[in-house]
Amino acid sequence: MAKILHLPTIFLMFGLISILQATIKFSYNESPYRTHQPILYEIATNTNGPIIEFECGNGITAMLHEICESSGRLLISLDDNLEWINKFRQRHLGNGYTEDNTGWHKFYFVPGKKDDLDPSHWVKFFENFQLLQPINFDVCFIDQSPWLARHETIKRIEKINLDI
Repeated sequence: MAKILHLPTIFLMFGLISILQATIKFSYNESPYRTHQPILYEIATNTNGPIIEFECGNGITAMLHEICESSGRLLISLDDNLEWINKFRQRHLGNGYTEDNTGWHKFYFVPGKKDDLDPSHWVKFFENFQLLQPINFDVCFIDQSPWLARHETIKRIEKINLDI
C-alpha cells in the first residue's frame, strides 16, 4: 500500500526548513527549480530503504547520492536525456556508480523521446522494465518531463505497489 504524505506532515516539514538550513547547504536558494529540496531531504533522511528518482537534476541527484552513500542505500536515477544522464554517470563514476551499473547508484536511460509533450516513451519504459517490480522503494521522487509523464508514472507505481 502506498504511503501518503499528510498535510500536517508537510507543514511540519516547511517549519523545519530554517532548522535544516543551519546544518545543511541546500542549493534551492540558487535556483527556482529546487524549492522542494529541503522537504525531500527530510523525507529521504527519515526513511531507510531504496530511493528512485524520475529525472536527474543538479541539486536533487547530488543530494540523494550523498544521503544514500552515507546510509548504504540503493539509489536509482532515471532520465530520458542521454547527454544529461551521462553527465551524472560521469560525476559519480567510482563513487557509487560503476560502468556496468552494479554499484549502489544505478542510472537508466529511458529511450524513445519524441518531443517535449509526449509521455509515451515513459509508458513503454514501464511496460518493458522489470527491475522496478521486485523493489519496494521508501522514496519515489517524480519530477520528470513532460508533465504528463508524471501522471503516467504515478499510475504505474501504484500498480506495482511501490511506496510513494
